[in-house]
Amino acid sequence: MNLDDILNAISALASVGSLALQIIEGRQRRTDARDDAGDDQSAAEADPGCSEPGSTPTQ
Repeated sequence: MNLDDILNAISALASVGSLALQIIEGRQRRTDARDDAGDDQSAAEADPGCSEPGSTPTQ
């Protein structure tokens, strides 16, 4: 195995790791957007006066 093969293997592993982190973060964002009742409804849908994190106030 030469240096190019080693670098290609490292690059492939880094790509897979990056993709896995993106998937995990996406799932966490979806979970965080749900309200505490656990009914798959976001907090903004459950309480119209509430805004999603990172959005501007609605009032």
